Amino acid sequence: SEERWQLAIKGNNDGIWDWKINIGKTFISTRYKEILGYKNHEIVFYFDEWKRHVHPNDLERVIAATQDYLDQKSPYYHVEYRLRCKDGTYKWVMSRGQALWDEEGKPVRMVGSTKDISRRKRAEEKLRNSKAHLVVAQRVAHVGSWEVDILTQKIIWSEEMFRIFGLDSTKLEPTYAEYIQLIHPDDRAVWEQFVGKAIADGTFYEVDFRIVRPDGEIRYVEGRGETIANEAGQVKRLFGTVIDITERKQAEEALRASEAREREKAQELELALSQLKRTQAQLIQAEKMSSLGRTIAGVAHEINNPVGFISCNLTHARAYFQDLLKLMELYQQTYPKPTPAIERLTKKIELNFLIEDWVKLMDSMQMGSERIRQIVLSLRNFSRLDEKELKPVDIHEGIDNTLLILQHQMRSVGVSKAGRDSGLHQAIEVIKDYGQLPKVTCYASQLNQVFMNLLSNAIDALKTQPSPRKITISTSVASHHWSVVNGNKQQTTNYVVIRIADNGPGISEEVLPKIFDPFFTTKPVGSGTGLGLSISYQIVVETHKGQIRCISALGQGTEMIIEIPVNCDSEAGRHQAEG
Repeated sequence: SEERWQLAIKGNNDGIWDWKINIGKTFISTRYKEILGYKNHEIVFYFDEWKRHVHPNDLERVIAATQDYLDQKSPYYHVEYRLRCKDGTYKWVMSRGQALWDEEGKPVRMVGSTKDISRRKRAEEKLRNSKAHLVVAQRVAHVGSWEVDILTQKIIWSEEMFRIFGLDSTKLEPTYAEYIQLIHPDDRAVWEQFVGKAIADGTFYEVDFRIVRPDGEIRYVEGRGETIANEAGQVKRLFGTVIDITERKQAEEALRASEAREREKAQELELALSQLKRTQAQLIQAEKMSSLGRTIAGVAHEINNPVGFISCNLTHARAYFQDLLKLMELYQQTYPKPTPAIERLTKKIELNFLIEDWVKLMDSMQMGSERIRQIVLSLRNFSRLDEKELKPVDIHEGIDNTLLILQHQMRSVGVSKAGRDSGLHQAIEVIKDYGQLPKVTCYASQLNQVFMNLLSNAIDALKTQPSPRKITISTSVASHHWSVVNGNKQQTTNYVVIRIADNGPGISEEVLPKIFDPFFTTKPVGSGTGLGLSISYQIVVETHKGQIRCISALGQGTEMIIEIPVNCDSEAGRHQAEG
């Protein structure tokens, strides 16, 4: 009835509209006008006036969607677009509608609602930016970073870039031409050659060069850059990093000079350089994992809130649908003979199938929301930002959380057009042979880093391997006996043993002794830093007083074996007693 229609308009937070197509008359509710910042008497919306308010970039798409629906080419009308407000700004809205057609199939009336979705659009944009920042954080590792727009030549610098180049960070970034002038004259040609080739080929570049600060000081830097292309394959942006390697260069030059004078002093300098590299590796990896952990925890938190809304609303949606079913059944009992129009619509929408499929749809959505909750929980458990101290930890939980994060890398690739797996790149099979383990007193987040490094290496080793591709993870408990110095007292230390094995190509005898060295890697340039196993060794051996070793041979796969004391505090005490 008209009274119910008016109550529905007043009680709905969405803008309501009624377009009588056959007579060209349009009604919009007060709420619709409020969304755009108008008072009720300030505007009258006819169809042409509505078109003038639609964003020019959206108008053609919206008109096409409306026409497709009215021509019954589309089963429903649901479109998102921007509308101009009274103050000239634009708001994102979502319009839904239902039309009525006459017996000849011509649309005569269309009624619908328009909802302000600007906040949702901003949230989606924020999420996209968060993902982009996460990728940059993993690649850049907290050194000086920059970005160049190839078309406009506009440069964006991080604050660290200003520090490296000795410039005032409160001022604007230098232009592209000014940046080139900061490069040492003798190195400009080499730098331009590397960058020019990267832009022409759309590839990655890495080059060492000198810069000249405003005060005349010359610094050595390592520059890395990567191109970003548009859909046509044209390079539109450059991302990159600059690392101040002056101290490293000076140390290398001092090392070469000292080798000519004294072998003994050369060895001391080489040891100092090795320690410098190890310290650098620790700082880079610690900062990178800290940034990654914060980002993961932040993304998990941002995802958890909307998932909570969805999960809660599913219960209400089920109840509302059941109420509608009861109402429909009551209508059928009261009016057992429906009108021809109702019968046609019932057949058109396949009412019985719709009712049956709704339940399946809701169950699917419920399962999806629960799956997202599990992933969010795993992300939080993996980051463990709040666990800086030793505490009892379930080792299996840490391994499983890491596997969950890496599962997208283990799925099958190289699927044929027919939808069948090619056989060369089937999904990696993970075999778990878990023993009964006690909780281990350790630094959980650091051990998660070790699991991530070892499992990532195993996945990388299997990427080009033919099927079957397998990773086997087994755990057990072992005991070691030791005696107190100058005494007869026997002590026993229980260790948790974790074995991670793959059936990949294996490691040669020449490479095997070097795998724990900082910056050593056999991966292609840009694919690995050579820090993963070095950091893992420090975490297991130096921090947790355990052991890590590798068993491998070409063609026979690789097995990484980790032994961690069940209680790191007592193991540290044993080392003090022995030393």
